[in-house]
Amino acid sequence: MIPFNLVWNYIQSNLKQGMKVKNWTVDKDYFGLDITIITKSYKFIEFDSSTAKTIQKVAKDEFEKIWKVWPDYKTQKIKRGEMVEFNRHTRYIIDLFHWYDEETK
Repeated sequence: MIPFNLVWNYIQSNLKQGMKVKNWTVDKDYFGLDITIITKSYKFIEFDSSTAKTIQKVAKDEFEKIWKVWPDYKTQKIKRGEMVEFNRHTRYIIDLFHWYDEETK
């Protein structure tokens, strides 16, 4: 598995403010509304979504927690609902990690 710091560096280098990221889950594939990148910094990324009342600020360490189980999520060994137990921003993180996977194929 690729070390998280390399993934984070790629995301930081290639993610652009205003960029749209498609909503995706392993169960449903692409569906629903896109999310928009509002701000990025080395410590967090802020997202906007028409389904959220406010801008969602997701810290780097939240991404790292999900990265540790990302392979298990993609093979359906772990469900999104199980990840929500330790991270309430799974929608944004899953969308972004799927974007990363598609970008780096």
